[in-house]
Amino acid sequence: MENNFIDVLLFYDMIHGNDLKTKLPVRFNMYIEAYRIIKINGILSIAPFCECNNMKDKNGKNKKYTKEKIIEELNEYGFHYISEVTGAIHFEKSRSPYQWKKFNDNMQFDDIEKGPIWNFIKKEK
Repeated sequence: MENNFIDVLLFYDMIHGNDLKTKLPVRFNMYIEAYRIIKINGILSIAPFCECNNMKDKNGKNKKYTKEKIIEELNEYGFHYISEVTGAIHFEKSRSPYQWKKFNDNMQFDDIEKGPIWNFIKKEK
């Protein structure tokens, strides 16, 4: 796959994931690949939802991540924070049998988890 060919990449509800075998976070490899394929001045857009409350660092230790910590982390990979947009929808939870039971099979749009979208621009390292 070629380098520098994507204008925008969306990491929505993804940065909290871990490798099933090693249990180590996959986001660091995702950041490297994102930097490789996004054009200079292209956008990396992240919707973290509340999963930042319990993520692993590079050594696999559980830590609470804040927006500022994610921004700092992405700076190390060549991405600079530019804006936040509110209103990302966590549709995965709208399909969860647990969530539907919690709302007595009457989940409304306002009941769906919403969160921020953080946008970053790729800069030359």
